[in-house]
Amino acid sequence: MYNSGHTTDAELISAISDIHDRGMCVMIKLHITPGLAPSKQPLDINAFFATYAAFVNHYAVIAQANGVEFLCIGNEMNVVDDANYSLWSALIQGVRKLYGGPLTLNSTPQDYQTVPFWNLLDYISISAYFALSPTTSPSVAELVNAWSNYQGSNYLNDIETLQASVNKPLMFTEVGYQSVDYAASRFTLPAPNYNGVAQANCYEALLQVFESQPWFAGVFFWEWWPVPYGVGYGGYGDTGWTPQNKAAQDFLLLHWNPPQLDEMETDEIISTYDTTQDITAPIGWDVRS
Repeated sequence: MYNSGHTTDAELISAISDIHDRGMCVMIKLHITPGLAPSKQPLDINAFFATYAAFVNHYAVIAQANGVEFLCIGNEMNVVDDANYSLWSALIQGVRKLYGGPLTLNSTPQDYQTVPFWNLLDYISISAYFALSPTTSPSVAELVNAWSNYQGSNYLNDIETLQASVNKPLMFTEVGYQSVDYAASRFTLPAPNYNGVAQANCYEALLQVFESQPWFAGVFFWEWWPVPYGVGYGGYGDTGWTPQNKAAQDFLLLHWNPPQLDEMETDEIISTYDTTQDITAPIGWDVRS
């Protein structure tokens, strides 16, 4: 659940209940804004951890009382993640007294290899915003290859190496792509040109690379607006992060909920997700006789 303003406890609990009623699991992922970039480090680290622990503990109680399946105790905190082991250890021990489910912390591509306390958590988590291509609209094959070979970097190998050393399952607690040109090379920079195919290709490549890995626990895509059927969000021409009402949503639906062929009227089944154009037809399968 994301809210740029303030979400009350009652609103959060209502959202948890609604998600559970839909048969889905819930993660509470805690953000502080602005993030702790190097220029925004706490002046008094002990005072920061005292107030931050109270903040995390508050949501740990809510998570325990409402059957939340995962609790992410921090998000993209960079330099604070990389030191202060004893302070993080004390915070984590305190949270475990209040919440019995699995804990993780969301790291960044810049610091996930140096977080010193992965051993204290149940999952390794990464905001997987890795640059994969400098081109306007890379193919799925190009993007799959880039996870292992991009400008001298081998992201897949680096992630596998960390996972093996810590011996904990790993998830992408956040990853997303704008529906724009250069979607695989951008994170927060604006791009004027809509490109739904580039976004969809990024989604498909990521799942091709990671879904079969035995240590990979899953992915949380950024971002999805919780409105009925995504009405009013996304769609052709929207250059934001959501896949709603775009080719990326078509791909995800078809990937995780394919039709049963024996229920179809013909063997010639064509997906509404097309790698050569951005499809805006209703999501599903088009059966052409």
